Amino acid sequence: MDDDLNRRYNDALDLLPPLSRTVFLLSRVDDLAYADIAWRCGIDAAEVQLRLADTLFDIGRALDGHVTIAMHLRGELMIWRAAAARYRLRRRHWRLGRCYREAQARLAPRDPWHRRFINKIKGLM
Repeated sequence: MDDDLNRRYNDALDLLPPLSRTVFLLSRVDDLAYADIAWRCGIDAAEVQLRLADTLFDIGRALDGHVTIAMHLRGELMIWRAAAARYRLRRRHWRLGRCYREAQARLAPRDPWHRRFINKIKGLM
């Protein structure tokens, strides 16, 4: 790459949000799978795909300097796609939390004698 293109590429990388930059570099430089990137960043694999697509869009826009109709439409849809990915992630976390709460309820003692026994032990300590 020539110096001007390399400078524009580095400037585009510097302007990216930290998580998007991390996802892009893990994908392109370290050549990791989406699942590995998701695990390392603590996000969903769908969010990794979304971040990578948006990053490629931003870098392409910075390098080309012009926006096609498809790029403009994609830019308009970014807000909705990000909101949908956040909703899916919240729903997934809620489901995982519900499974955890149900397991805790199954393991919790239901007999009052057990609670009295635990309270006596706490009183002796």
